[in-house]
Amino acid sequence: LSTNYISIMSGIPRIIPRHLGKDQKPFKSNEPEFWAENSQTVTDFIHSMSALFPEGEAFFVRAVRRFADDSRLKQNDKLCTEVKAFIAQEAQHAAEHSSYNKKIQGKHNHDMDGVNFMLQKIFYVIEHSPLIPNKAYGCLGITCSLEHLTASLAEILLTTPEGRYLIDSIAPSHRALWVWHAIEETEHKAVAYDVYCEVGGWYLARVYRHLLTTVIFIAVVVYLNVKFMLDHKNGITLSGVRDLFRFLFIYPGFFTMFIPMWFDYMRPGFHPWSDLKEREKMREAIRYWSTELNLRPAASKSGDLKTK
Repeated sequence: LSTNYISIMSGIPRIIPRHLGKDQKPFKSNEPEFWAENSQTVTDFIHSMSALFPEGEAFFVRAVRRFADDSRLKQNDKLCTEVKAFIAQEAQHAAEHSSYNKKIQGKHNHDMDGVNFMLQKIFYVIEHSPLIPNKAYGCLGITCSLEHLTASLAEILLTTPEGRYLIDSIAPSHRALWVWHAIEETEHKAVAYDVYCEVGGWYLARVYRHLLTTVIFIAVVVYLNVKFMLDHKNGITLSGVRDLFRFLFIYPGFFTMFIPMWFDYMRPGFHPWSDLKEREKMREAIRYWSTELNLRPAASKSGDLKTK
């Protein structure tokens, strides 16, 4: 689907940058140490997701900004406006998760600074590796794949009974951060993809980058979860591994639910907003959770992230 066609489709949620209120910051003193399902391994898994965001969001912004002066993009005023809102949202996500990760490092003894350094090196290799021909399109294609991953997990969180179970099972001060992030990932999930299409990205290249991205993502997530388990005195335990497997693949089973979404991205006619029922469902979920958590639009600005 072309971005020109997508732009006239009704019901796509607006991209609205928001800020969390001061009373919505995580790690309240009266909450349990393992705040997700009262499980050490599930909490550590979610911490590992947060560890990816500051450097990941900066990479996404760099990938999209490389095409800021492309004449094909400049001709699409609607998409240019969405790119600015995308950057504003991603800048705020990076800032909130940087602060969040510092608290994780202090309270759970996870070396989040070391993780940031490792991710900087990984993204440097991606941006300079011969495995990624045509770097600008390669990095944008990887961004499209990772945005699909985060938006799909956000959709599961916001619209399914399993997602509601997880929301209800995590400590309230953490709930606002993750639901807020999920809402905004959903709103801007098509921006990088639309830029990719607008500047002439190829289907087969998109599929190759999706496969490569999946391999890298799985390797990094496995490494981080092993590392975080070893940070605890009890180390890696059979019960902990079993608990994490149950969480990811049985119930709530987020990764199992994501598998058909992963394959959907491989379709030649794929677009993140092509499903009318999904648009209606997501619009209602965004409205509900924005009201439930009293999320307010931020002051209008384009946002910024360092592009080191």
